[in-house]
Amino acid sequence: MNEKQQNTVEKFAAHIKHTNPKAIGVAYLVLGCGCVQSGPFDENGDQAGPIEHFLTQSDGDSIKICPECMKDGGPPERVTESLLLFFDPESLTNNQREWLCNKIFSETRPGS
Repeated sequence: MNEKQQNTVEKFAAHIKHTNPKAIGVAYLVLGCGCVQSGPFDENGDQAGPIEHFLTQSDGDSIKICPECMKDGGPPERVTESLLLFFDPESLTNNQREWLCNKIFSETRPGS
């Protein structure tokens, strides 16, 4: 994940943490085109809000979804990286975090 993607991830996570009391974290998919798809999840690993699609490259003040994603929506085969960001990781055991990761990404993570 590059610096611009990392900044986008951190800003979105901070927004979700302060606006979505059900969410215990945010799941991210990084696409080969540079876009990032993200959505909050709850303690059961269920989606706790809408999935957002971000292009982490901008043209001036406007940020747009790339042409590839406009055509295909960012399919799983273009995912290059996936990760979970937990708001309070110390409140969960390693086994709980791993279980959530497996449930959310359904064993389709790159490199798995």
